[in-house]
Order: sequence, then C-alpha cells, then structure tokens
Amino acid sequence: QPRNHPAHPIRMYTQLCGFLSTLPTASVKHRGPLNFRPHYGYETDVREGEVVTEVVVPPHPTRCGASYQKYLPRTADDYATVSVAVLVGLSEDGSVCQDVRIALGAVGTTVIRATEAEAALKGQPFTDEAVRAVAALVPAAVDPLSDYRGSAEYKRDMSEVWTRRALIDARERARQSLQ
Repeated sequence: QPRNHPAHPIRMYTQLCGFLSTLPTASVKHRGPLNFRPHYGYETDVREGEVVTEVVVPPHPTRCGASYQKYLPRTADDYATVSVAVLVGLSEDGSVCQDVRIALGAVGTTVIRATEAEAALKGQPFTDEAVRAVAALVPAAVDPLSDYRGSAEYKRDMSEVWTRRALIDARERARQSLQ
C-alpha cells in the first residue's frame, strides 16, 4: 500500500522504535545486541568499526496486536504531520494490557517513545476509558516543531487523537488473534 510504503526511513524508524528494543551488531571488539533508541536525525548507537548486521523483527506472539497510524494532509508520499506505532500484548482473556509500546514520529526532532503512557496502561484493564486516559498523557511527552504541516499546539493535540486510534486498532487486532 502506498500509504504505508516501508521504504521511507522515518516511517520505518517509527515502527521499529515501537516494535524493537535491540539490534544485532558485529565488530572486531564488540558482538552483541545494540540498544535501539531514537536519536536526532540519522544518528545511531553504532560505534566506529561496527556495522548493523541484521534487523530482526520477531513475530508477534499470540494475543498481540500492532498498528501504525499517520495523518497526512496532502498525498501518501508527503511527510506525516503525526505518526504513531503501537504494539500491545493482552492477557489470556483479552481484558488486560500486559505489554505496550508507543512510538510517535513527526512530533519532535526524533522518534519519541511515550514511556509514561506505556507504564500507565501496562497491567491495567484495556477499556476505552483507559485508552482515553493513556492517550491524554501523550501530548506531555512530545515536543513538536511548528511548520507548514501545522503548529506545535496542533501536532501536540493530534498526537493524543492518533495515539488513541492506534491503541484501539492494536487492541482489536490482538483480540482477533484470541479467536
């Protein structure tokens, strides 16, 4: 789908921040996982003499769901005004959020993990009220810049809206895996 074309580096980076925590690397002195966390622009934790040897996205276990949502004011090839990647894991009965990762793009100088929002939802009943409360924490985590796609205030507000949509979509996908 052109809407989610994987070749765009920022789209991929937002999704990877939502779904990964380490990357395998190899060097003469170092071999092992690399912490995968957002940096400004295209910087990484790769040290001189090291190279990322592979990117492994593990398959989602049962009772997990993922969603990538973005708002584009113009065309599918435009940069997102706001983007959100969410991965959730549910309890056996699908009522409790056992694990969650929320990564946001285009609302700061790098991809942002909404760790406070994640902590607020983890281990809690995964209700619509909980989703609204957790999404309301996201604007405090982002630091958007005003540009022709929207003001910083608008992007902050939209980060809450799109996080809520992504959480609901990921929850429903996870619940479908229970059936």
